[in-house]
Amino acid sequence: MGSSALDFGAISSALYSQFLILFIGAILLAVLGSWAIKFLGIEGLFAKKFKVGVIDSSVDDYSKTSRAQLLRIAFGVLWVIDGLFQLRPDMPGGFVANVALPVTSGMPTPIASFVDFLLRIWNAQPTKVDITTAFIQIFIGVGLLFLGRSFARKVVLYLSLAWSLFVLVVGNGFGILYQGAGWISGAPGAIVIYGFISVFLIASESGKRWTLSDRALEIFIAAFLVVGGLLQALPYEGYWNKNGLNAMLKTMAQARQPAFFSSVINSYASFAFKSPTVANGILVALTIIGAIAIFIRRPRSVGVAIVALVSLFGWWIGSDFGIFSSTATDFNSGLPLVVVVLSLLLPVSTSKANAKISFAFLPRNFELKVSQGLKSALVRVFGTGVVLSFIVASVALLGPASSQMALVDSSGVAPLPATSAPNFSLTNANGKVVSLASLGGRAIVLTFLDPVCYDTCPLMAQEMKQAVSELGASGKKVAMVAVVANPIFHSIGDVATFNKTEHLNNVSNWYYLTGSDQALAKVWKNYGIQVQVSQVGMVVHTQVQYFIDKAGIERGLLVNTGSSELSGSYVTLIRKELQKLI
Repeated sequence: MGSSALDFGAISSALYSQFLILFIGAILLAVLGSWAIKFLGIEGLFAKKFKVGVIDSSVDDYSKTSRAQLLRIAFGVLWVIDGLFQLRPDMPGGFVANVALPVTSGMPTPIASFVDFLLRIWNAQPTKVDITTAFIQIFIGVGLLFLGRSFARKVVLYLSLAWSLFVLVVGNGFGILYQGAGWISGAPGAIVIYGFISVFLIASESGKRWTLSDRALEIFIAAFLVVGGLLQALPYEGYWNKNGLNAMLKTMAQARQPAFFSSVINSYASFAFKSPTVANGILVALTIIGAIAIFIRRPRSVGVAIVALVSLFGWWIGSDFGIFSSTATDFNSGLPLVVVVLSLLLPVSTSKANAKISFAFLPRNFELKVSQGLKSALVRVFGTGVVLSFIVASVALLGPASSQMALVDSSGVAPLPATSAPNFSLTNANGKVVSLASLGGRAIVLTFLDPVCYDTCPLMAQEMKQAVSELGASGKKVAMVAVVANPIFHSIGDVATFNKTEHLNNVSNWYYLTGSDQALAKVWKNYGIQVQVSQVGMVVHTQVQYFIDKAGIERGLLVNTGSSELSGSYVTLIRKELQKLI
C-alpha cells in the first residue's frame, strides 16, 4: 500500500485553457445562432414558438414587488459568484475529496451508491465536468439578473430549483445526513435557501398570493434555524466534546485569510476546548433565539436584526465566511439567510403587473443599468456555454478517463536521470529465468507487487494490462514486468496463483518474477523499494511504476496509490507515458 500528497492545483492550467476555449466557442455559436435566425427570418416564429420574452398576461404578476426583485437580483449575483467559485484552481481536483466525499458517510446505501456513481463521473473528466457546473450556475445567475418576466426566465427559475435539489443530494448529503452536520457548519445547507428562493420567485411570477405575505419567509427562516440548532444539539455530531467543536474551528482557521478573521475563530475554538458544553450551548441557544425572534413578529425590525446578527455570527465563527477554503463552492448559509431576512424589511405592493416598486433602503426603481443588447448577449452566451460544455463533457465521458485525477493524486510521472535501469535475473511463473536485459528492444513498465495482496496490487496489475491493451497493436512493443514484494510469500506457486486469479497467465508480455530472499532484496534495494511485514494485515511496500525505454534507460517514475476510484485515470496516465517510449 502507498500514499502520496494530493496536489489539487496540478490541473488548473487545463481548467482555464478548456474554459477559455469553451467560452470563445459559446460566443461564436451564440453569434452564429443569432445570425442564422435573422437570415432565415424566423425571429418572430422563434419567439412565438418558445414564448421567449412573452408570458401569460392574464396571470397576476407579483415578481415586480420590491421583495421579489431584491431576492431575484441578490440570488442572481450569488449564483454568478458561485459559478466563478467552481473555476478556482483546486476545484476540479479537490471537489470530490474535500467537498463531496465527507458528506456521503451518513447517506442511506442506495443514495450513497448513486452519489458514488456521479463522483466517479467527475473523477473521469474533472475539468470538463467542473466547467459544465460553472456554466450552469453562471447562466442561472445571469438569467435571473437580466431576463425580464418571460417563459425564458421561468425556465431559468426551474433550472435553479432542479440544480439546487441536485446539489443538495450530491454535494450536501441532504444537508443533514453527513457527520458533523450542525448550524455551525451551515446545515441544513445554503442550497436549501437557494431552492426555497427559486420556489418563491416561481410562485411570485405565477401570481401566488402567499408570496405577498411575510409569514412564508418567517416560517422558512425559523424552520431553517431550528433544524440547524437541533443538529447542533445532537450528541453524535460531536460538538459537545472538547475536541469536536474545537477541532473543526481550528481546521477552518488554518485556511489562508486575513489574520483578524482567523484570530476570532481561534479564540472561540480555545473557548470551546476549555468549556465545550457552554460554547456549544451558546450556538444552540442563538438559533432558538433567532427562530423565536423572527416568528413572534413584534417588533419586526428587532426580529430581523437579531436573526441577521445570529446569521452573521454563525457565518463568521462556524463557516469562516464560506470562501477561504480553496475548494469552497459558495458563501455557505450565512449570507443567503441574511439576504432573505433583510427582505422582510421591504414593503410589498399588492397591485398586479404595473405594481410600483418601493425599496426601503435601495434607490427607487432599482434595476441593473445594462443595455438590453448586452443583457441578451450574456444570457445567450452562457446558455450556449451550458449546452456546449455539457456536450463536450458527455462525449469525453464516452471515451477513456482523463489522466487528470491521477496527476492530482500522484503528481504524475516524475522524470528520472537518464541512467541504465539496474539489471536483474529472476524466475517467472513457469520456472523460466528472465532478465531485464533480455527484454531489451521493448519499452518496459516495471512495478513491485505482493502476490497475496487483495486490493491495490491486483488493481495496479490490471491498470498496466488495460493501458497496454489500449495501445492496440503497439502494445506488443511493451513488456509489463512485476517483481514480487513479499519476503514471506514469494514462491513460484504464489506467482502462478496471482497470474491465474487476475487472468494474466495467458498475457504474453506480462512477466511476474520472483526469486530467493537474497535476490529479491537486492532488486528492492536497487530500485528503492521499502518492504515491511506488518503484524496484522498485508505487507506494506512502496507502490511505484518505473518507465524504461527500449535502450534500458530509466525515463520516469510514477507513485501509484492504487485508488480504485481513480483506476481509469491511472490507466490513461500509464498509457500516455508508454506512448512516449514506443
